[in-house]
Amino acid sequence: MKKTVLALLAAFTILLCTACSTPSGPEATSSDTSAATSASSEMTTAATLDTSASDTGISPTQTETLPETTLPPETEAPAPTYSFTFDPYLISYDYVTLYGPVFADTCRGLADAFINYETECFCPDDETFSALLGCVDICMPYFASDAILTYDSFDAETQTLTIHYLSDSKEAHDAAYQSFVDSVTAFIQPVLSEDHSQLERAIAVYRSFSSAVSYDLSAADVSAHGAIVNRRGIAHSFAGACAYLFRQAGIDAIVCGGLSSDGSAAHEWVTFSLDGKYYHADPTYENGETGGFGLSYFGTTNAERMEAGYSPDTCRVGYTGLITADTLAADHTEFDIFRGTTAFILVPESDTLNLSNGASVDLSALPGGAK
Repeated sequence: MKKTVLALLAAFTILLCTACSTPSGPEATSSDTSAATSASSEMTTAATLDTSASDTGISPTQTETLPETTLPPETEAPAPTYSFTFDPYLISYDYVTLYGPVFADTCRGLADAFINYETECFCPDDETFSALLGCVDICMPYFASDAILTYDSFDAETQTLTIHYLSDSKEAHDAAYQSFVDSVTAFIQPVLSEDHSQLERAIAVYRSFSSAVSYDLSAADVSAHGAIVNRRGIAHSFAGACAYLFRQAGIDAIVCGGLSSDGSAAHEWVTFSLDGKYYHADPTYENGETGGFGLSYFGTTNAERMEAGYSPDTCRVGYTGLITADTLAADHTEFDIFRGTTAFILVPESDTLNLSNGASVDLSALPGGAK
């Protein structure tokens, strides 16, 4: 059974890197990958699954020109200084739920070993190692900055996991790791304030990421790591990276995705939680349609994903492939007012969001808006 799981994960990974064609909009098809796994009210996640259909991403060229917008005259003041602290130990809720505290402890041990440039760490059994192979890409994207795990990295007899490094010195390793941390910080610290609500944090980080990346089918690194460091990638890259940034900013989030209902396309996005309610956010579509400056695909529902061609009962969350998206009940419509928003001004002092369509939204009345 464990060998079967490993074989499936390997197949999914290979298919991910081959499933791509030029994206052109939410209505069109392109190629990417699907996510798979679980969720819950305290998710903390990022994940991703792979398939081989044409992706429903958005053309990167669309990010260069924004639609004309009419915004209120207020000027959005820069956020006060925010002290961001990077957390290398965030593990997605799906992995903790499915594999338990021993798995979480093993992940922490692996993170410590990587940070300290150690070549070995403890791993209790084959099942834990199999789960780690998928979890590293999702929950520890910094790992890809200087290390890899291979299928022969684990010795069950000695319960030892061997880490293979790309660098040849501790100094080079530290520089690579710090570069990733700096990249994460650059997305989060400038746009957050200590007094931001959960909703304001989610909105700010969503725009910070969606407006900064470029859709690129030729990107050498299509992992979450690649999107964060190089700011390029495909829907697979963007979903994992955005969910990871959400979690670093204190927002429960996980990757969600799968094949379209007709099997012609594959796509991934973010599913996040505010006040115990689940919503979807699609940085790929947002980037393509509004240059990443809008909220047209923030806080969407399962029904809206269905309209885009993706059924919640076949799409999955996380990277284990064990939980379907319909278990999250993302059916709340509080953010419908954001549809068609191509730009906005966030005014935290008054808990207000001024939209490009002229509407002014009281964020304190929305999920996650209380301070």
